[in-house]
Amino acid sequence: MRGAETERGYWKGLAVESKATANALQFCVVENAGASQWNGATETVTGIWLPDQSKLVVTDSILRGSGGTALGSQGGADISGFANNTIEDNAGTLMVSPDMAADIEPSNAFTGNDDAFVRVENSGFDTLETDGTWDALDVPYRVLERMRVTAAWELAPGAVVEVAQDVNISIDPGGSISAIGTSEAPVRFAGAESLRGYWQGIEI
Repeated sequence: MRGAETERGYWKGLAVESKATANALQFCVVENAGASQWNGATETVTGIWLPDQSKLVVTDSILRGSGGTALGSQGGADISGFANNTIEDNAGTLMVSPDMAADIEPSNAFTGNDDAFVRVENSGFDTLETDGTWDALDVPYRVLERMRVTAAWELAPGAVVEVAQDVNISIDPGGSISAIGTSEAPVRFAGAESLRGYWQGIEI
């Protein structure tokens, strides 16, 4: 699936509004999409758009040349099994909710994207409510809004979480955090910019 011309962001993209378990892309190339917004919000400029309560399994595929993120979603969407994909030469990589970040497997490759991070940002879906592990990826996760954790949140060795300015992560009653790195692969929390006091911190 590609634009009629080889130009980043040439066509709008693919929207999957169905939650059918049959929805799948495997050994596919989706390129040069992401021409405009899907719902009026600037962050919904994305090559593949998954609104709330939709499902899509993407494996062994290439997402390339989007004018926005390669894949964007609302919090109730399901991308479980997102594996062995190459996300390259897009304006951004992926936009997911906190719960969906655990569905991104470390077998995915990220290369040549303008914004080299996974956006953890979904207005109205800023709470991590499902137990899960954020794996170490080629790029960091970037938390762009205050994130509340009400489930068991694990971070694999080597995972990097960047946080936007003045934003905090709150481990609420009933939630937990387990960030067990190694000397060779520490888990790292940092501001999105290397400035002292850039983000608020972690509240437990």
